[in-house]
Amino acid sequence: LREGIAQFIGILHPELSPEALDERVADALSSDHRMYSEALATDQPLVVSWSPAPAEWARLSQPTLMVEGDLSWEWIREMAAKVTELLPNGELATLKGLDHGAPFNAPDVMAQRIIEFIDRVGAADSKDHSAM
Repeated sequence: LREGIAQFIGILHPELSPEALDERVADALSSDHRMYSEALATDQPLVVSWSPAPAEWARLSQPTLMVEGDLSWEWIREMAAKVTELLPNGELATLKGLDHGAPFNAPDVMAQRIIEFIDRVGAADSKDHSAM
């Protein structure tokens, strides 16, 4: 579990020193978060097998919605912002009053935000095609 989380955080934050990375991992595995992390790792092993270079991120041109909760751990919110920044057409949605468990704890809120994104992207795509 520790190695998987370290690999995941390290890929998204290559600028971190080994000490800073270790501190982030320790925070993710602190007593407050350990039970959640262990449950997640038991359900779905954390394996990072793709470490894209900046040029590879730039090729991902499709609109992409990243979702975070304003109550999520800081390091998760930082990762969501970083991934959104790397995606040429990334958009970050912050769900008020929710944390990283929003897909499980508030699926209706998640679904609504995704539908809004799809409607907006679809409307923009239709407008672009009608102008041709």
